[in-house]
Amino acid sequence: MSKPILQALGLSYRYPDGDTVLNDLTLTVPDNGRLAVLGANGAGKTTLLLLLSGVLRPDRGEIRLEGRPLDYSRRGVGVWRQEIGVVLQDPDDQLFAATVYQDVSFGPLNLGLPLPVVRERVGAALAALDIADLADRPTHALSFGQRKRVAIAGVLAMGPRLMFLDEPTAGLDPRGTQQLLLTLEQLHLAGTSLVLVTHDIDLAYGWAGEVAVLNRGTVARQGPPAEVLMDRALLAAGGLRPPWVLEVGFRLRDLGWLAPGVGLPRTQGELLERLARVVRSEGGGSRE
Repeated sequence: MSKPILQALGLSYRYPDGDTVLNDLTLTVPDNGRLAVLGANGAGKTTLLLLLSGVLRPDRGEIRLEGRPLDYSRRGVGVWRQEIGVVLQDPDDQLFAATVYQDVSFGPLNLGLPLPVVRERVGAALAALDIADLADRPTHALSFGQRKRVAIAGVLAMGPRLMFLDEPTAGLDPRGTQQLLLTLEQLHLAGTSLVLVTHDIDLAYGWAGEVAVLNRGTVARQGPPAEVLMDRALLAAGGLRPPWVLEVGFRLRDLGWLAPGVGLPRTQGELLERLARVVRSEGGGSRE
């Protein structure tokens, strides 16, 4: 496992009027990594997100950013949220200004940055999300996918080192999902650590460098996707299933159509390419 940027150590949390949601949870976010946090509905994913972003305070445990504990004073939480950005599942819970530019500029202005710096950050964020042409558009007149990208741009303009995204592809069509994944790839290449909180196991398998599976309020296992996501007992206990691309890849290996030492396909595109090689080869044996 690579060097961590953020660690959650022994977190427990119970809502005042409910049962315990998280229980002795430990999670590591790799520096400049791509982590997917997986779990069925009710597994505690959203509560974990609120704890890691400083919105909630755990009953027990500690959260550290590069070894520095989260300071829950008003100033400490403010500094924390400059370094850790959160994109909510529903962009309408995050957008409130009249225009796109006003919404994206709110965070940098709230930091007290000089206007030239604010303009530079907003321009860069809009360009990164390919929505510069929407700067003067009313937020209520945007499509769902456009509002998602504006919400991400608003977080990006704050200059976070670590970004959490809650069910980022929910409500997006295939084209919108592909655009979002391309944007996340650009952010990752620019040095931003990314955490996707999702129940979409196929997305997690194709995208993440590491996955963490939540079950009954704790991380049941964290590690490489191909190792964690073929643990059928682990997934079944958490109300999940193996990703279909991984299942097909293992079946092809069992049939001898993929050599044992060759990495398994991660995406639908990679799987189709492997199948095309099998079809082109004579005899159907291993050709890799």
